[in-house]
Amino acid sequence: DQLVDLISHRGRGRFEDPTGTARKVREVLRTSYPIDPHMDEMVTAALATAWDHIRFIKRSMKRLDRRIARLIDP
Repeated sequence: DQLVDLISHRGRGRFEDPTGTARKVREVLRTSYPIDPHMDEMVTAALATAWDHIRFIKRSMKRLDRRIARLIDP
């Protein structure tokens, strides 16, 4: 299945059950509110920006954790 392959590849093995995840994604797609095609680009840009912020925060947390660890265990 293409979606399972995509989830496995893009998720880099972080999903314990790619098949179950694909099943849930399909279910959400069936029950979700459709996006107006005129708004699709804006929504996609907003989601991409939010994802960039999440990645930035994760990287910042890792750096802070390393610095704290160095201060605690010199």
